[in-house]
Amino acid sequence: MVDDKLAELIRLRLTQEDVFELFKAAVNPIIEETGTAVIASIRAAALRGENMYTDLYGHLFPAPISNGEIHRLVLRKIVDQYNSLPERAFDVTLVERQGGS
Repeated sequence: MVDDKLAELIRLRLTQEDVFELFKAAVNPIIEETGTAVIASIRAAALRGENMYTDLYGHLFPAPISNGEIHRLVLRKIVDQYNSLPERAFDVTLVERQGGS
């Protein structure tokens, strides 16, 4: 009963936009932590790919490592995997930066 009255008071004083702003502020630390973990995982996967390539073929053709192609390949594959998920909210499109690797 008390929770119902409190909820009603909150509804009377706050708009849906107010509540959503409060929610976004509360969830931001989770988003930042998750984003940092995802970026670190992508970098780690790219480094593992580069290490594997070095072990297998680096003595023959080192260019894909030095020009960043392995890193881009890993990132493209991760994005392709995400884009294949039926429950995704967005399609991710990669646009290569000029002068970036």
